[in-house]
Amino acid sequence: METSMVMIFGILALLLRVGFALHASGSLRSKNAAGAILRITADTAFSTLAFWAVGAAILLQLNNSYFGIDLHILFGQSQDVAEKEFFHLAIILIGGAIVAGALAERARFYVGIAASILLSAIVIPVIGHWVWFGWLKDLGFIDVAGAAVIHLPAAMFAAVGAVFVGPRAGKYNKDESSNSIPGHSLPLASVGLLLLLVGWLPYVLGCVMVHGGLTMFEGSALGVAAMNVLLAAGAGALAGMLYGQLRYGKPDIFFTYSGLLGAMVAITAGAANMGNIGALVTGAISGLVVALLTFEIDMRWHLDDPLGVVAIHGAGAVCGLVAAALFAPVEFSQKFHLLLIQVLGIGCILIFSVVFAFALFVPMKAAKLLRVTDADEFDGLDLGEHDINAYPDFQQTTIKSYHLREA
Repeated sequence: METSMVMIFGILALLLRVGFALHASGSLRSKNAAGAILRITADTAFSTLAFWAVGAAILLQLNNSYFGIDLHILFGQSQDVAEKEFFHLAIILIGGAIVAGALAERARFYVGIAASILLSAIVIPVIGHWVWFGWLKDLGFIDVAGAAVIHLPAAMFAAVGAVFVGPRAGKYNKDESSNSIPGHSLPLASVGLLLLLVGWLPYVLGCVMVHGGLTMFEGSALGVAAMNVLLAAGAGALAGMLYGQLRYGKPDIFFTYSGLLGAMVAITAGAANMGNIGALVTGAISGLVVALLTFEIDMRWHLDDPLGVVAIHGAGAVCGLVAAALFAPVEFSQKFHLLLIQVLGIGCILIFSVVFAFALFVPMKAAKLLRVTDADEFDGLDLGEHDINAYPDFQQTTIKSYHLREA
């Protein structure tokens, strides 16, 4: 019965693919809308192959607490771990979508694919082994559903990649002011956001079943975790909305959505390890921090992140990991010890992720493989890289290709 439930949760968690694709497409300009969905599709394909071939053998090996490869799991040779392998693949796919969002509208197609392969084959499996099976688990590190395993390393890859790729043309001015570049379809992005919320429940609940954790709820852990996800999301959306109201005098859509997503990321750390009040506080603080940081990253740091993923998945993950210690069902005297373990884990994961991100993006930058041409960026990546338009009835109706085509 438990195996069947894990499989069902894994299948339903794949709704996140649809949510990420729609959210990304709607949040970008129409000239990049089709390519955004293609990148999520390609990420699914390459990440699946990378995790099946190598990543699962690193994640699920039990021979070493730090790093190892189970040769019996390489290339799907062992069917004994098929259920766990499938479920973990379904949630690890989140990582590539995060990177694609930060590099959108100006990075070459295969840049995001390279990041997805590295994340799925090595980086996330190594960190996942530390947290769910290895040395961090032995220390008592709390991360039920991957705040530290998936969201934090992917956010670091996104941040490093965005720095090396550079901002979109016209994003920042000589006086250091920032221009808003709105997406072409906010309703489409909103539908994607709500699909992410729906897919978040099977994703988190499946992790609760597979990874368990420090919980005081035992048989009701799934119900508590489900309520905590929705409570945190609601509190995060409200915090982002109030921040927009205070800053602009109106409920800002983007801050509301950022707060909602940031809270959803935050609750993945301790969804089954805290009560409803803890989830509300975690969601509210995370939503506010993410909204604030989204503004700072754009206006002060000049890091061009079209979907705000660095703040959402990076800051959201850190807030959630800290909250998981503060609201853990342990004596007050133990909370400080847990907090130190969480900080240690966050630090190690940050360093590990950034090192691999630099190892990927520095050589690609040197080889001039990161960014599309100015002409392709101006015309849009749909046309420049894929010879297609997302909306031919409203854009040009003939394809002007820069590439050779068959007669």
